[in-house]
Amino acid sequence: MGEILGNLIAGTGLFFVGLRMITMGLKQMAGRRLRMLFARWTDAPLRTVLIGLLCGLILQSMPAVSFIVASLIATGILIVRRALPVIFWANAGTSLFVLVAVLDVRVLFLFALGVAGLALAFEKPARYQPLASALFGIGIVFYGLAMLRAGATPLAELSWFEAALLQGQRSFFVAFLVSALFAVVARSGSAVTILAITFTQAGLLSAEQTFMVIYGANFGSGIITWILAAALKGKPKQVVMSQVLFNAVGSAVFVSLFYLELYGGIPLVRALIRRTSAPLEYQMACVHLLFNWGSAAALSLATHP
Repeated sequence: MGEILGNLIAGTGLFFVGLRMITMGLKQMAGRRLRMLFARWTDAPLRTVLIGLLCGLILQSMPAVSFIVASLIATGILIVRRALPVIFWANAGTSLFVLVAVLDVRVLFLFALGVAGLALAFEKPARYQPLASALFGIGIVFYGLAMLRAGATPLAELSWFEAALLQGQRSFFVAFLVSALFAVVARSGSAVTILAITFTQAGLLSAEQTFMVIYGANFGSGIITWILAAALKGKPKQVVMSQVLFNAVGSAVFVSLFYLELYGGIPLVRALIRRTSAPLEYQMACVHLLFNWGSAAALSLATHP
């Protein structure tokens, strides 16, 4: 049990440190250039989608994207109507990291971890230190996930834990609430989603529980943004609150579809995902992608209203 807990605690610590290094490194790389891209590319719908995807993929933090966009609106570089699709599609961009996290690319990231570690240790080349920091963070994230799997797999085989798991399956909404809380504490919905998928692979969560964990994590991400936006006013706050709206609407729709499928017997999201015949971890990553890409497309079409 000591070894199991050690792997779980160490893996969790490495995972969150790695995420922080990725975010900090990529933010340093983006800087002024990202703001210039906002100003140039948000004058056409397709380019607005692309800049949103790029920002979400680079920053991996919707509060960060929301407040950057809000600052551009405050300075007059952007208008609210052009900014809303950026916010919506940035969510789709952040979801791509979840897909990468479940791919079997461990050897590639071991090389990245080694090369980036040497670059950071010797501080050469100096101009690429932020990139080295981000790559090292990616390697740490994957190493942390490997430790989590190593700790979680034997835990799932314990009889008392299996009994607790079966008990938890009786209330899927509890999984939604707990994951939303964890997302607020961790300040990252994607992080909670990746951890949930890792535990699903190890047999600690059922597929149905993971559905609700994913929806809850996205809802919790909106709560984080809402809390941080308390001091804002006017148009900047409108844009930041559009991120809260994104997560609230998406969660309401997908949770409703979940229960409609579960108790009404109507084939919806769960049936669609199962038709892919992909491994379980890929199916769960697709649920996260469907939530964010589907919500982004729907809300983009409703931008004017």
